[in-house]
Amino acid sequence: MTTAFSHGRRLGALLLLLTLSLAAPGLRAEEAITVFAAASLREALESQAAAYAAEGHRAPRLVFAASSTLARQLAAGAEAQLFLSADERWMAHLGEARPLSSAPLLGNRLALLARKGTQPPCEAPEPCLRALPERLGDGRLALGDPQHVPAGRYGQAALTYYGLLPALKGRLLPADNVRTALAWVARGEAPLGLGYASDARVLPTLEALAIIPREAHPPIIYPLGRLLDVPQQGDGKAFETFLRSPRARATWEAAGFTLLTRAPGS
Repeated sequence: MTTAFSHGRRLGALLLLLTLSLAAPGLRAEEAITVFAAASLREALESQAAAYAAEGHRAPRLVFAASSTLARQLAAGAEAQLFLSADERWMAHLGEARPLSSAPLLGNRLALLARKGTQPPCEAPEPCLRALPERLGDGRLALGDPQHVPAGRYGQAALTYYGLLPALKGRLLPADNVRTALAWVARGEAPLGLGYASDARVLPTLEALAIIPREAHPPIIYPLGRLLDVPQQGDGKAFETFLRSPRARATWEAAGFTLLTRAPGS
């Protein structure tokens, strides 16, 4: 009797351990939401996530890449609760593939950037931009690939606005995301780059020579989308609310972004 009872108890314990081991991946998945975000948001969003966690919430898992790369992955079925895109076009692309709630979160400005101390300052944006061919010397202008990177598309629009594309033919250095382009500038592999004003705030080796006038390119808007076909909707919505809150504003502004006020419709 005792032997049979002990054997049954051991068997029950083994079955319990097996059940827990099988459930563990699901339990681990519940530990934190996943947020896909444009590469230009890295430092600011990491700060926001730390502040959110300091309030007693589970820290979200952050994944950074080009907006186009992330939107395509999500459209193909990758799981994340939130997506922060560097433009509305890629959010719309995702919305065609999956149900989501989205609205503008942040604004930004386009800037001409250089490694600190390597270029004379610009007295005014327009003359500085028109002098780009001379400022580049024998080098090339780094920017995100205009074919799929939002910052590159804004940059190409500005170059077109000022009639510079013919003079810069063959002198553009496109990258898979804006941070790669600016890394080339930081390492001296390109004398100048087109990126965001926020990049100059958080990348210590770079400086903004000029902020590109707003009329030279489409408005820079970062929408925030919440995927509606994944678990943990409550946690996703809580972090979304935090990112739009007054207490998050100072962090966004310190990083060079403008917090937009329009909230999602659902």
